[in-house]
Amino acid sequence: MVQITMKELVDHFTEHGQVDKGEEGRAYSTRDRCESGLNCWILPRWGKTAIDRIRTVAVEEWLGSIPGANGTKSKIRKHYERAL
Repeated sequence: MVQITMKELVDHFTEHGQVDKGEEGRAYSTRDRCESGLNCWILPRWGKTAIDRIRTVAVEEWLGSIPGANGTKSKIRKHYERAL
């Protein structure tokens, strides 16, 4: 069985979900912010981890351990959820 890593999932999302679809798609600034959040926060911690090995409890503990305001952590959580 092939295990998909978070990096592979993010790459797929970036290629297919972040495509400029004009009026029907996300704005450039939204795509840029999402890509930045994924590259700065999600991939360094979870990039090599197989998707089936990532647990909600571990993600919540990780979010609680990083510095920053609750609003920042909420945005990081949204980037994570979009990729999944």
